Amino acid sequence: MRDQETFANRIGTCGRPGIERAQPGGPWRKAAPWTLYPAIFALSGWTAFLLRFDFSIPAHYRDHLLTAVVVWTLVKLVVFRWQGMDKDGSCLLTSADLRRILGVNLKGSLLGVMVILAAAPPGFPRSIYLIDLILSVLGTLGARQASRFGRPDRAARKARGQQRRTLIYGAGRAGELLLEDIQHHPTLPYRVIGFVDD
Repeated sequence: MRDQETFANRIGTCGRPGIERAQPGGPWRKAAPWTLYPAIFALSGWTAFLLRFDFSIPAHYRDHLLTAVVVWTLVKLVVFRWQGMDKDGSCLLTSADLRRILGVNLKGSLLGVMVILAAAPPGFPRSIYLIDLILSVLGTLGARQASRFGRPDRAARKARGQQRRTLIYGAGRAGELLLEDIQHHPTLPYRVIGFVDD
């Protein structure tokens, strides 16, 4: 098959052929983390209080809630930016991604706890620290994964308009496997129209 070297080397985002390198995705991809993260951090803190108090936060804990939400949002944003969490890579969620996200959330939460202990009114419920950490990890994992879902589809639509009519040389098992691989990766710039065999 023509351009077999190109076919073998075209590995980009998601580990899929047909995307030569990670696509920048435009301004939205760059701005999305810093639009979503503040909302996730604030919602995690608020939900942690709701869960801790069975969805009825006593009035005398509202100052604690306000302090915690502001501190966690600002501190975690700084930590996430410092750790480069706006620079995501493959759209596959790996164990390394999980460890990194957990580690960065843990750093942000611990730093936030230190600020809260210094700034919040006395009597801050300690169980909220753990609840917030769990919610923050789940929220940031979900946001990072959701931001990656559309990439292969967008690339596939673009590739369909650039596909070249292609013949596969060899109608044996190797040719069938190559056809299946091309059909499985719609981002490839090849449209198979037949086989050639001797």
